[in-house]
Parts: sequence; structure tokens; C-alpha cells
Amino acid sequence: MAGSGAVLCNYVHVRVSGMAFLVLIHGGREKASMPHNPLLQSLRDVVTSFGSISYGSLFTTTIRTLRWELSCR
Repeated sequence: MAGSGAVLCNYVHVRVSGMAFLVLIHGGREKASMPHNPLLQSLRDVVTSFGSISYGSLFTTTIRTLRWELSCR
């Protein structure tokens, strides 16, 4: 269950970061330069990188588990 929570947390983090990036990169320009629907654009970018998010979450969960195991000894 800890792995699923890490994936969800990282998914939300990447999604919010993607939205912030789109707003910052297009914020100082005309409204016409902003993508038509930035939320869907961010979602598409996250879906294409979901494997990387899952792999990174597995990696960080493994490290946290090992640290917890070592601290209990």
C-alpha cells in the first residue's frame, strides 16, 4: 500500500508542476500563446511519463523502507 501512496503523491506532484510550468512559461506573453486547454496538456504529459513516475516511486519507497528497517535496529 505504501507504494501506491507514493505513486499517487508523485503523480499529483508532477501534474501540479506541469501546470505551474505551463503558466510560468506562457504567463508573460499574450493569451494566444497559452495552450488551448493547459489542464489536458498537463494530463497528456503526465500520462506519457507515468512509467517513470511509477519507477521513481518504487525506488524511493524501497529506500524509505530500508532506512526504516535500519533505524529499527
